[in-house]
Amino acid sequence: MLKKFVFLALLLSGPLLFAKKVKFAVDMSGQTISVNGVHISGDFQTAAGFAGGDWNSASTTMNREGNSTIYSVVVNLPALRKYEYKFVNGDQFYEVEFVPEKSRVGYDFNDNRWIYIDSLNSDTSYLPVLIFGKNAPTGKKMIRFKVDMQTQTSIDPNGVHLAGSFSDWNGASNSMYSFVNKVFECVIYADSLKNYTYNYLNGNSLNKSETLTGTCADMKNYRTITVMSDTVLDEVCFSSCLDCVNANYNPLKTNSKFELFPNPAQAYTILKLNKSQAPFKFFVCDLTGREIMHCTDFNDSYLQIDTKVLVSGIYFLTVTDGNQHSTTLKLNVKHE
Repeated sequence: MLKKFVFLALLLSGPLLFAKKVKFAVDMSGQTISVNGVHISGDFQTAAGFAGGDWNSASTTMNREGNSTIYSVVVNLPALRKYEYKFVNGDQFYEVEFVPEKSRVGYDFNDNRWIYIDSLNSDTSYLPVLIFGKNAPTGKKMIRFKVDMQTQTSIDPNGVHLAGSFSDWNGASNSMYSFVNKVFECVIYADSLKNYTYNYLNGNSLNKSETLTGTCADMKNYRTITVMSDTVLDEVCFSSCLDCVNANYNPLKTNSKFELFPNPAQAYTILKLNKSQAPFKFFVCDLTGREIMHCTDFNDSYLQIDTKVLVSGIYFLTVTDGNQHSTTLKLNVKHE
């Protein structure tokens, strides 16, 4: 009976384990092809069913397409995951391509290419035909977009997306992936010398678009970019032309009663109070509203807050005086 149950469980889970066909392709123009062929190596190989484990440079052969310089392979992969990989001109790991810096994962000195498989649809995902050792396909330029979502109280269950004129404003076509600290990224390949408009979405429909104003917005409140070369854009805060540090910068004097300095803070910040309005109580919350620290019955003029224990980001400090008047200050913690 147990064996039947296990077999049934595998049948039920099978479509979820291998939910997506993905086609990797590489253009080997200008390369002398190894007698051992062209391969792809990555952290997806075990999940795709190849022997020898992940990052095996010989197990996943790419096949030449006709008489072209393009080599490709179709694999079955679990969706809704990020994968890393490199192309190999041969079957030894020292024969892997040198991935340009702009195409690398880039965090913790990671020099792999990466892709996020965001769809559970049964049709095949055709990845761009990248040139071996280059950023983009022939005739295209790479643009790497980055948006910081730390000021958003929650991330939509459908994820963060990029919509623009390069995708006919399809809100679901460019899913973004976060490597660290709610900074979401995606890569597109666009025509050179062409102007594009775009916005970031907290979700996958246009009604979830950011509300953008400022110098980076055009007449329709879209962001714009003219593609000149392979480009990695600076990260910006959702609904802002600036990064989240500058978009949420809090002046030292926030009102007539309280001062908070330094702000941004690294090791500590000091809250200056009017002692005649004591006793004070305060509490610090993160962007989700979760209380991080608090203090009650405080009667001095200066309160030093240890920010070393807080991760970098935006916090809200609420101070209540003896007359039960409350003021909320924005605290920016930024560790080098």
